[in-house]
Amino acid sequence: MSRIVELLRPFFRVIAMSQANYRLAYVTDIACALVFGILGARAGGTWYLALASILGGAFVFSFVEYAFHRWLFHSNAPIWSELHASHHSKPKQPAALPFWFSAGSAPVFFWMLTQWLSAFVAHFLLCGFFAAYFGYGVVHHLQHSVRIKDISVPWVRRKWAAHAVHHGREDVNFGVTTSLWDRLLGTYRPAGNR
Repeated sequence: MSRIVELLRPFFRVIAMSQANYRLAYVTDIACALVFGILGARAGGTWYLALASILGGAFVFSFVEYAFHRWLFHSNAPIWSELHASHHSKPKQPAALPFWFSAGSAPVFFWMLTQWLSAFVAHFLLCGFFAAYFGYGVVHHLQHSVRIKDISVPWVRRKWAAHAVHHGREDVNFGVTTSLWDRLLGTYRPAGNR
């Protein structure tokens, strides 16, 4: 297995750090959200169940974001930790999971969810999940391209400041879009408390 990882490492590095992959990842993520939303609407159900499912999917994504960032990207996991270390050393350089990751995993997630939930709920859960993933990508991009002093919205300024703390101290503030899981799991540090 480690031989395969070593053979794939240069390939994944080139893909993950390419400008084309970075842009295609946005397209794929929002396309997944839209496709699941459209399929969910065609499956038929109540608007409040659709909304609850979308919010549930976004909530699940918030934990996945935290978990991947903390326990995969900041670990000794081959490829993932190396790519994330590159992001920490050059935060303005494009870096994203391979763009096919969302589209490739979406049918698997859908099938798994439909073993326990209706297709309607599964569609909207995944719509919310992938919409939140797209939102994460946008927020993270802006955190590295817009100066904090140019931001007038207090909540956004706090997110930028918390992420800046993470880039100075890699064992805290793993949440990019929310500090909920950092607060619950004891890894939150406000700006000024490095």
